[in-house]
Amino acid sequence: MTVRWEDQEYCARSWVVLVANAEWMAGGSMRVGPGARMDDGELNVTIVPPWSKAKALFKMPKLANGSHVNEPDILYFPAKKIEVDCVRPATVEMDGDTFGTTPATFTVCPNAVRIISARAPNRRAR
Repeated sequence: MTVRWEDQEYCARSWVVLVANAEWMAGGSMRVGPGARMDDGELNVTIVPPWSKAKALFKMPKLANGSHVNEPDILYFPAKKIEVDCVRPATVEMDGDTFGTTPATFTVCPNAVRIISARAPNRRAR
């Protein structure tokens, strides 16, 4: 797997590459992007090396609670643009749904979504 960002490149076998724009995912059950903010203009990237099944079972809770960023064999970094490619195309999932295959490019699109909500009721202190 080849992952490119800014002027850097990671080229090696990988178990998974996670690109997050928020701290929590999977309905708030997994903290894959500790410190990530949706409004900072950056993506938070996690690259996990190829683990054995036993090691994956042991380390999976760390990916869920956010402590994976302290693991010496995991790369975790912010970037504005990520390019991911593989010798054999790998499945790309977005929020749990299959979205396509590599090669894939992930970028931040500031102000891409406009949110409209009802005005909060005016509550007077009593």
